[in-house]
Amino acid sequence: MELLYQRILFLGNVLVGTCVNIFAIVAIVHGRLYKQKSFTFVLSLFISNLLFCSIGTPISTSSVFLPESQKDSLCPFSGFLIFSLSGITYWSLALVSINRYVYIVHFTRFDAIFSRRNTGIIFIVTWLYYPIVFSLPMAEIWGHYDFVVNRHVCTPLAANNGFRLFVLFSAFIFTGLPITFCYIAILWKAKKTANRVEIADRVISIRQRRERQLVQSVIAMISVFAFLHIPFLITNLVDSSMNALDTWIHYSALFLVISSYWVNTITYSFMNQQIKASVVKLLRRLFKAEETNLRRANTGRI
Repeated sequence: MELLYQRILFLGNVLVGTCVNIFAIVAIVHGRLYKQKSFTFVLSLFISNLLFCSIGTPISTSSVFLPESQKDSLCPFSGFLIFSLSGITYWSLALVSINRYVYIVHFTRFDAIFSRRNTGIIFIVTWLYYPIVFSLPMAEIWGHYDFVVNRHVCTPLAANNGFRLFVLFSAFIFTGLPITFCYIAILWKAKKTANRVEIADRVISIRQRRERQLVQSVIAMISVFAFLHIPFLITNLVDSSMNALDTWIHYSALFLVISSYWVNTITYSFMNQQIKASVVKLLRRLFKAEETNLRRANTGRI
């Protein structure tokens, strides 16, 4: 029965995550928001979320239901896909935070920093760095993949070696440090801006409104990200061998982490007025097309 519940939960996660991210990507493309520099990194994040939900999640959970003979043969390939897609997603999230930080705190330098050339280079590095890194243990050039039975995952980080330290250091430098810095800097900027605004002045410029919206969206996205990942980090620190805590606690924490790949998409889309407007316009167009088809069908019957 427990295995059945796990299958239902993770299958539901795959379906919901795939549908949510596809719809968000279509909304950005339909509204032509991708032409704005501030949305190119958001689109990259949604695409990486989609790939993890549609490919990474099924692979990461398939080991629970496969026989032992197949787990060993699929271990390096599945580990490579899972960790590569996770790395791209986390780096994309950090880039969204950096992009918003530059726009809010260093607005005059925004166009120069995120020029078409620089943005292209950033995308290439983002989508190639972690696949190259995690291909090294798959080819047994540096490190190796091990299947951790209790966690049902194939990982290159099980052994306490140089590769593990390198990956953790990279994750801290490229993800943890930028997100933390941008989070604090954006909050500080928002506080200073709020203190400068006089109560008598009710006129708020378009840029100030946009900055406020960006501050709220980034804070919400990072807060949700932290909320969904902290239980998994705590369970790993407290019970790394999965012997002290019940199994359902570990799987619940894992489920929250996997859910973050579509919950973050919903959070950011809901907090961003332009994406929200594009979603509403897309829904109206879909329902209008459905109503037109129904009218034609009814007219044909008559």
